[in-house]
Amino acid sequence: MIRDSINFLKKHESSLYLWALVVGILDVLIGTTMIVKIYPIIGHLLHLLLLLALLYVFFKIFFVDDLKPIYLIGIFILIAFIFINGHVAREQNLLYTMVFLVGMKDVPIKKIIKTEIITTLSVLCIIILLSLFGVLPNLQFPRNGLIRNSLGFIYPLLLSSTVFFLNIALASYLVTNKISLKKKLAVTLAMAVATIATYLITDSRTDLLLNIAILIVIILSCFSLTLRNRYTKLLAELTPILIAFWTFISMIFYRNDRIWLALNSLFSNRLALVHEAYLKYIPGLLGQYIKQRGNGGKVSDVVNYFYIDSSFSRVLFMDGYIVFVAIMVLIAIGLGRLVSKDSASAAYLTMIVIITLIEGIFTDHMFFANSVALFILASQCMELINKPSKNHLKKVA
Repeated sequence: MIRDSINFLKKHESSLYLWALVVGILDVLIGTTMIVKIYPIIGHLLHLLLLLALLYVFFKIFFVDDLKPIYLIGIFILIAFIFINGHVAREQNLLYTMVFLVGMKDVPIKKIIKTEIITTLSVLCIIILLSLFGVLPNLQFPRNGLIRNSLGFIYPLLLSSTVFFLNIALASYLVTNKISLKKKLAVTLAMAVATIATYLITDSRTDLLLNIAILIVIILSCFSLTLRNRYTKLLAELTPILIAFWTFISMIFYRNDRIWLALNSLFSNRLALVHEAYLKYIPGLLGQYIKQRGNGGKVSDVVNYFYIDSSFSRVLFMDGYIVFVAIMVLIAIGLGRLVSKDSASAAYLTMIVIITLIEGIFTDHMFFANSVALFILASQCMELINKPSKNHLKKVA
């Protein structure tokens, strides 16, 4: 009976995993909209479904996937450690994402990218339509004489971030599939229109610049303009080091001089907030709880506003040095294996991943299930442990 059940799960593991991933993406995206503020029961139900989805993926990892015991022990230690740190920090988003990443064994990355596109695009369109028809409120936030609209999301930056990660998924799909030039240009034009519209609605400068970078990569792929491998490889090797260096420098050495103030203004006061976090909460080896107050879900002024709006800084402060270093090592391994592949699509994917990592420096939305770049990196890391064990080969024989 148990063997039959495992065989059934093994036969349908790709489809079941993708449905579980859909639940994970829905939990992330719906959780950033006004739906959970107005109808909290929906948020609770989604989170319950997420736990069931994670339970399946956890079962898949330890009982369906053919992994060597040494890898299972390592995975268990990693997940347990992140769970304990998340429990202390009172935030488990990194744990949820890590389970999906580790559980993607034997699931084609192209199917994951397609699932991300369909799910994200569907949610984005539905939320915007609900806002335009007045079902969900459109929260408006003034900044520098401009009005930033959220269109159903709890904050404008969350709308622009959702569009950014959708563009990342679309770009990944375009550069890894054989698509006619006409269709590629049509999708690229649609992405450009969405980028401009999102900027006009949300006034998100960082996402605008990075979306433009994505479009440039797609255009290069459209006309088969190859990226020099040695430059791409050098950039891939330096990116994790530069991210770690920038995270520490911006945390410790923030100064009230012209350069830092200009950078802080460009990135909407994020550098100053990270430095403030360092003054209040020095990172340790393990996680810690940090009380934060953000603007999401309300338009009134927040008393004692404090929020760490950087994915890498959040991991460092809330999960500690051990998890931060582990993540940077995994990123370095994934990028190294990706850029080592002698193909144009791998070079374009490398640039797309690097653009996503840059987004993670200045926003807190990177380590979620709707981040395609993480799955691309994870797929490269999984190649190291994806070889069948001897027991499995004997069974096949």
